[in-house]
Order: sequence, then structure tokens, then C-alpha cells
Amino acid sequence: CTSCIPGLVLSEKGGVCESECSKGRYKSGDACKPCHVSCNACRGPAKGDCLRCNPGHVYFKHTCVTECPEGTFVDDSDGADARRCRPCHAACRTCTGLSVDECTSCSKHLFLQKTSCVLQCSAAYEPDSSSMLCKPCEKSC
Repeated sequence: CTSCIPGLVLSEKGGVCESECSKGRYKSGDACKPCHVSCNACRGPAKGDCLRCNPGHVYFKHTCVTECPEGTFVDDSDGADARRCRPCHAACRTCTGLSVDECTSCSKHLFLQKTSCVLQCSAAYEPDSSSMLCKPCEKSC
């Protein structure tokens, strides 16, 4: 084959019509063309056309990034090849998960107590305004 009926694409090796393009390629007319280098699956050639990412990258708003931006975390619950950036809870500036008790740092004016962001530190903790952490009180307190 040198061309295919509508709906099929010419294989990369040529001579064979297929219904799908291989990984890292997308349909363009009756041919398969390469995705952006960071994409494992895509809908076009640009960096912002990604649908899935290659190893070492994480999916974020149709692009593949090497690390999630602040306010998001890597979610790999759908498998290592489907890693994506998900938003943290609004109280968290950085986090390890969706929940309010999975924060690693807090939004403005909140203190981090263990893994939760709080307005005021609880009993047995004292606020450290320079680090915005709730630190355990001395045993003599």
C-alpha cells in the first residue's frame, strides 16, 4: 500500500494500513507523525498536545513536565505510565496527596503541624513564625 482508505493510517514501515498509530505518534490524515519528544501519546506535534507522557515525565495540563509545579503533587495511582499532577488541598502550598492532612508546606498565614495546615498550633505545640511550623513544646513547658 502507498495510501489507505479513510480511517486507516499507513504504518511507519510502509506497505500496511493500520487503525492506530504506535506509541509516540498521532494520526495526521492517512499517516502517523511523531509526538513531541516528552509525549508517549498525543493529538498533535506540539508540547501542549500530550495525552500521556514518556518515563521521567508527569502529565500536567496537556504537557509533560519533569516535576509537578507548586500546589500540585505526582499521582501515580493509575500506574507509572499514567503519572499526573493533581492539585493539593487549598490549605497546602506543597503536598504529597489530595487530603488536608497530606501537606508538606502551607498556604499563607497557616502553620504546618505534622502534615496538616492550621491557623493556630494545638496544645503542646508552639508556633514558629519564621518557619511557619508548629514545633513541639519543651518537656519543661
